[in-house]
Amino acid sequence: SRLVLKSLQCFRTMFGDRQVRPIYNAYLALALAQIQDGKRSFDGVHSEKEVFAALMVKSAYTRIVPALLGRLPITRNFLAHSYMTSLHHQMLDDLKDLKDDLESNTFTPYTYYVRSKGVNPDFRHPLATYLRAICMIVNKLGGHPEVRRLWASRLILALRVFEFKGGKGALRKF
Repeated sequence: SRLVLKSLQCFRTMFGDRQVRPIYNAYLALALAQIQDGKRSFDGVHSEKEVFAALMVKSAYTRIVPALLGRLPITRNFLAHSYMTSLHHQMLDDLKDLKDDLESNTFTPYTYYVRSKGVNPDFRHPLATYLRAICMIVNKLGGHPEVRRLWASRLILALRVFEFKGGKGALRKF
């Protein structure tokens, strides 16, 4: 669109030709993940890898783009950390927004799971995937008790918001 082209031209002016390439690439990765996500339907049979890969890219790049714009160094460790830790934030947001996302037909791992029960028995409950990801993150970060408490408190908050938005008994139904 014209707005995107104008934005990219503005970045070129602000950052110069050499520094703008990673910003272009980041926006391209985000756009491609969004396009891929938009192709998904609730009727289709999607693998977990297929559903979560686009979500991981979009989640990671919500950290990478600001770092690029802030001219921070983008190291291998930063990229690995962005990919590893950003997914959980999006998954918790998607859980909290499940009711709204179902009403608006927004495709997320949770809405797909709810809408495709029986169609794709191999697609595990997204909370199980989330908990597995959290275990991997905690182990990767050294298993520190404070890190565990942080992840647990975020999950508890998300579950409370889910119950509040969905009404009494929403968790049991889910």
